[in-house]
Amino acid sequence: MKIVEVKTEDVLYREVVDRTADLLKQEIKSSGRASLILSGGNTPQKYLPALFSIPLDWGKVTITLSDERWVPQEHRDSNEGMIRKCMENYPEAQKAKFISFYFGEKSPVEDANRLERLLIAEAMPFSVALLGMGADGHICSLFPGAVDDEESPKGVCIVNRDAPLHPRISLSYEVVRKLKTPILVLNSSMKVETFYDFRRSGRSTRSPALDELVENQGLIVFQLKSN
Repeated sequence: MKIVEVKTEDVLYREVVDRTADLLKQEIKSSGRASLILSGGNTPQKYLPALFSIPLDWGKVTITLSDERWVPQEHRDSNEGMIRKCMENYPEAQKAKFISFYFGEKSPVEDANRLERLLIAEAMPFSVALLGMGADGHICSLFPGAVDDEESPKGVCIVNRDAPLHPRISLSYEVVRKLKTPILVLNSSMKVETFYDFRRSGRSTRSPALDELVENQGLIVFQLKSN
């Protein structure tokens, strides 16, 4: 694991964008293609436009999600919708292939099975993953105790299938463990404190996904410097 500590949010996002772009360019040069996992939430909206403005061969990049609510792209809660909005002013970035998490099948289980086939064919192993962390330490939508393992395929999983609002589809613990270069963005002192609190406590049921991520030797953590 590599830690990159910076003083301000602006520098943090610039460092994340530059490192991600360099990794994608290196992967394209060595393998002919690259794949990029993006997460939802408010934080990515602060750096994705800058990333999409970077001149690289976007036509050789496959983009997908870390997790998604089981809603169509047009829905206000869709992570894909947010990412595409960040991309809308950057025609070169729009040349990337985008693998959605929602296909409109009869159930999230059917969509998850279809998604896994696509990910195996098109994107695995993933080159770079830009991830965030929730205040409770969850990564992707891997909330402790909320994953429906019984009907989930290996690469993705159903989360809160019977939720009153939206079930979720998330990359699985196994995929998190095997990401080539996961990048964790900690853009607040609270998140930095939470991250190190979980690390000090060792492996537990509090955040299995964070445990898996920390054990990934390719992990890069970009964090704000503590005061």
